Amino acid sequence: MSKLYFIKSEYEAEKKYADLVLFPRDGNSGLDTLLFELKYIKKGDVTDPTSDAGRKIISEKLAEVVEQLKIYGSAEDFSGKKVTRFAIVFVGEECVERVRVPIP
Repeated sequence: MSKLYFIKSEYEAEKKYADLVLFPRDGNSGLDTLLFELKYIKKGDVTDPTSDAGRKIISEKLAEVVEQLKIYGSAEDFSGKKVTRFAIVFVGEECVERVRVPIP
């Protein structure tokens, strides 16, 4: 358990489910709410993450995650809160993308 954050898994936002949300606990109002979306690609679908074909699949998955984070971040639950969003993509057990998603 964290003394800084309440941690919520599969948190409902805009009738969809964000993978992980960290809400600041009382007394920690200076902290951002943290919103994480994770995507997994089977190792067999991307045999070489550095190849053009591999990068294309990873980029497509990353774009999907970014769009989801934009939707989640606009949910009423996050209105008036400072929210920092992160997109994380794995190929098998390897993390191939981790991006802080700017708020438009």
